[in-house]
Amino acid sequence: MKGYRMISGSRPRLSARLPVVAASCLGAVCLAGSCAFPRTPFFPAPQIHEARPFDGIPVTNRDYDFDGDLRPEFRKQDLDGDGVVDRYLKDLDGDGTFDLSIPKAPEADRALRHLIICVDSVPFSVMDALWRQGRFRDFYPPGRVISTFPSDTNPAFADLFGMEKTPGIENRYFDRLRNRVAGGAWDHMVRPTGDTFHAAFDYEQHPRYGALIYLAPYAVADHDLARCRAVFRRLLREKPPDRPILLYIGSTDALAHREGREGLTRHLLMLERMLDEIIFETAGEVRISLFSDHGNNLVPSGQLVDLQRHLSRNGFRVAGSLRSPRDVVIPRFGLVGVACLYTREENRAEVAQALTSLKGVDFSVYENDGACVVEGARGKAVINRNGRRYRYEMLSGDPLSLGGIVAEMQRRGELDRQGYADDAAWFEATGLHVYPDILRRLSDAVENHVVNRPDVFVSLEDGYCYGSGFFVNMIALRGTHGSANAAQTNGMAMSTDRPVPGVIRAEEMMTALGAVRPGGPPASPIGAAPAEPPDAEPRREPENPAPPVTTATPAPTATPTAEPTPTPTAVPTSTCTPMPQPSSTPTAPPPTATVSPATRTPAPTRTRRPRVRALRRTPLPRRTMPARVPPPQGDVRSQPE
Repeated sequence: MKGYRMISGSRPRLSARLPVVAASCLGAVCLAGSCAFPRTPFFPAPQIHEARPFDGIPVTNRDYDFDGDLRPEFRKQDLDGDGVVDRYLKDLDGDGTFDLSIPKAPEADRALRHLIICVDSVPFSVMDALWRQGRFRDFYPPGRVISTFPSDTNPAFADLFGMEKTPGIENRYFDRLRNRVAGGAWDHMVRPTGDTFHAAFDYEQHPRYGALIYLAPYAVADHDLARCRAVFRRLLREKPPDRPILLYIGSTDALAHREGREGLTRHLLMLERMLDEIIFETAGEVRISLFSDHGNNLVPSGQLVDLQRHLSRNGFRVAGSLRSPRDVVIPRFGLVGVACLYTREENRAEVAQALTSLKGVDFSVYENDGACVVEGARGKAVINRNGRRYRYEMLSGDPLSLGGIVAEMQRRGELDRQGYADDAAWFEATGLHVYPDILRRLSDAVENHVVNRPDVFVSLEDGYCYGSGFFVNMIALRGTHGSANAAQTNGMAMSTDRPVPGVIRAEEMMTALGAVRPGGPPASPIGAAPAEPPDAEPRREPENPAPPVTTATPAPTATPTAEPTPTPTAVPTSTCTPMPQPSSTPTAPPPTATVSPATRTPAPTRTRRPRVRALRRTPLPRRTMPARVPPPQGDVRSQPE
């Protein structure tokens, strides 16, 4: 237990708090084991099968059978073979015949409510894998969202939403004005959120569950989804139709830290079922957007970097305030892949140089005379910014592994005589790099994001973390975020009504989803001067939109005079051939990710077939329906209670 006795240079106080911590843990276990988190069932898993070709293209059906009579009450259809659901069918009277057809693309005079959900710490790689396996097919393929550096929630939302800056990178930070460490778990739980990004959301699980989830992860996570569903139903009635509903699911972050890829995937499958239920209840009258604020490496990362001991050996004193010339303050909160150091300005270069030899440190970053200095075991470099142009100057070695990219940009003539290139050129060259969009992100880190900016940022290698030694001994850390590498940086964004560009910056995400940033104007395009771009919405909503349709009206009874003639929009007759498991189901590959500025504008909405309310009432024979397919491996039904 040596690790947590070095939290600061002063005398440790943890021993006095051990009874409180033990009592809190015991109470949490009792609460988690009681009926405080009743299991709330969501939609059943769909049965996927192919139907007769429609206009020469095989139709993929996703059937939902609620009562177990082998006749689906709800069906999703992909009519054009692109892997994305195009139409919803509902059996309103349970007679085995679909009575209602709802195209996903709205008509010109039909405005949809917008549900926006943030799933904290979900990396692009996980959601992309699920989409390729046939999951989340109401959505277009996910795109990468390059988060900030540090890749943490507070600075990320400063760009995502344009909200007021938070006091620090984490909830525990160094207050320069008061010259002491402030914030922490207690303040996070009991104090109001003020004008930070938390105030923009209509729902966020109470912070007290942040500790409980590490003791009863799945119970607390399921409770989070159930509360999301309840709040959405209420806001659907109470909130004006022209305002989006924003929900924040923070339980995904704790699951990624504690349970790794397996636990995070399990929870995302539960989220998919909750969204299926919302789509069914609203009869397709809601467009849904999903996004995450940053990524997660999803690898064991429990090796704690001992910055205190290393800096002490190099002549510095790690303390709780800056009183002596050689003092360094390093706030601890959580277990993340970055450390934020506060010291005197004249110490920045020496602190960064001292950390180059510490195992687990990738590189350090600090500001010097308006430039961003990067120093690590692989060398030292300087990043200069001139407006929206950047230069990467390697002084010794190549700490960011950009030497090859700089040479290629030089060959293409993208660098001027001083070595500067446009922001758009750097983004195209580094958007898929191991350190994505790194020049812009590091420059912003030393100038922006939070009120109390650190003097030195330390980005750690995968497998290492910095934070509370108590938590290192309490849980087995199976993933973290915060560093500059792609795995911990790249979040995701996806929408049910439009494709998302392959790679976008965090500040552009809301525009790509057809929404407005809650805290500010839309972001300027890559490489352009700050300006007010045109309205992000591709379709202008009517001045007095109709209230959302939550219950569908049955189609009139078909008669010989009223029955429509068969058209290409008729429901295909199902051959009910069971498809392989979702993990092996061949699906249309998503568009290749690209970072070219020309391709970063959201594609226009696809042209849809006309809406048809009344369908040919052809009952589905009972015997032709296949037996139930066992749930795929990894599905939530196969998980223990």
